[in-house]
Order: sequence, then C-alpha cells, then structure tokens
Amino acid sequence: SQPVNWRGRHLVWYLLLFVLSLWLQLGLPNSLVRFTPFCLAIPIIAMAWRYGWQGALLATLMNTIALLASQAWHDHPLDLLLSLLAQSLTGLLLGAGIQRQRELNQALTRQLAHNRQLTERLLETEESIRKEVARELHDDITQRLASLALDAGSLERLCTSKPALLPYCRNVREAAERLADDV
Repeated sequence: SQPVNWRGRHLVWYLLLFVLSLWLQLGLPNSLVRFTPFCLAIPIIAMAWRYGWQGALLATLMNTIALLASQAWHDHPLDLLLSLLAQSLTGLLLGAGIQRQRELNQALTRQLAHNRQLTERLLETEESIRKEVARELHDDITQRLASLALDAGSLERLCTSKPALLPYCRNVREAAERLADDV
C-alpha cells in the first residue's frame, strides 16, 4: 500500500469529501436524520481507496473527532457508538480489501512480465534450434548429392564401353550436379 503522506491537496480533498458528507447529512429529511453519521463513510471510502487500510483508519479517526465535537449526539450515545463501529469496520475492511487487491494486481503484473520474458526466451531458443536443424539438413543433403554426382561420374566413365547407356549416365550425373547446386 502507499504510505499516507498528508500533503495539502490530500487534506483539501478530504475536507471537500467531509463537507459533501455534511451537506448530505443536513439535506436528509427528518425521518432519516438518525442515519446521518453514515454519510461520513464517504471520506472513509475515498481514503481507503487511495491509501488502503491506513487511509481508512485516518479518515475514521478524523470523523470520530468531528462526531464527538458535534452536540447532536449527546442525546443518542448508542447511535454514536454504532455509527463509529460501522464506520471503523467499513473503513478497515474496505481498506484491507483494496490493499489486498492492489498487492494481487502487482503480483499479477510481475508474473505477466516474467511470463513474457520466458516466452521470448522460448521463441529465441526455438528459432535457434530451427536454424541449426536447417543447417544440418542442408549440409547433409549437399554432401549426399555431391556423393551421388561423383558416383554418377564414375558410372558415366564405366559406360564408355556401352555407348547406348552413355547419354543416360551423363543425364544422371548432370541432374545430380544441378540438384547439388540448387540446394
């Protein structure tokens, strides 16, 4: 998780969220006034999203100070305690879940990079083996064709006594030489 570093802009964002939650509380109808402390969850959720469980804890502490400072909750201490409990649990669980999700995403990113490296190495090795096999096949075939051309040349010399076979022997030798040159 990211360390909590209270910079000016973070404080401004928190205060804007806190003002928004207060505005929501004041705008609720009288029948829902009892649930106004739950509007304070907005800053907790935002801080948990940004900083994980540490941000949620800080936002919860700041909300607790704000709630205790208000005079509206002295008549309903049980509601105040339930609100604080709900905020604390929500913030800590949400923050822990977000932090865990970020850790899993980072681990996944590292594993994907590792897999990419392995894939690149596999492709390089595959290409190297393919080139080596092609070179060996080419050398082997070229040697065999050269040997065939030599044997055809020897056969052609033996055919000098039988002039009818001489053109066929010459064709075999020339075909073997052309094939060796093509490969």
